[in-house]
Amino acid sequence: MILKFNLFKQNKRRLTHKRFMLYYSGFLNEDMLGVFCQTLKTQLKNQIDDSMKIKKIFSIFVELSQNLIRYGLEAPKGKTLQDEDRYGFGSILVYEEDDGQFIIQSENFIRSEAVPEMQDRLDKIYDLSYDKLRALYKEQIRTNVHGSSKGAGLGLTELARQSVKPIEATFKKSNDEVHFFSIKAFV
Repeated sequence: MILKFNLFKQNKRRLTHKRFMLYYSGFLNEDMLGVFCQTLKTQLKNQIDDSMKIKKIFSIFVELSQNLIRYGLEAPKGKTLQDEDRYGFGSILVYEEDDGQFIIQSENFIRSEAVPEMQDRLDKIYDLSYDKLRALYKEQIRTNVHGSSKGAGLGLTELARQSVKPIEATFKKSNDEVHFFSIKAFV
């Protein structure tokens, strides 16, 4: 299956005109994430004085990266790595807008069958206040409601809690089996 993956083309102008902290596209595992975390942490500390802002950016980056590792499907041209439980494929980007707002965005392919459940979970959190998101997060920790998830189902709720405005997510059908998923958070 040949899938087109062109986040770089879509973000090329952004990379050259905005202050970007990190951009990566390809296979990702926990070891690589550790290296990227150190790089991002250093860049953020060198360029931002607000420790809460750094914490939020870093938290969102880690969550989105872990989602790529857990749920990112095939690479372009259908290539996969042997140990699919440890590698995912996708792109992640952290950059600063001219107004000082940071965007943390990830993109990857997901199985089409997962789209309705993810869309339902997104719909449930879009318009919730911070207090309601906090309560939902605590409830999810207690009940671990998403049995089909590789985590406790906390990721989207945590992203929404950390983002200073509503997260943006889109699904684009690539073929009958796969959708291209993009999610963006703001700090």
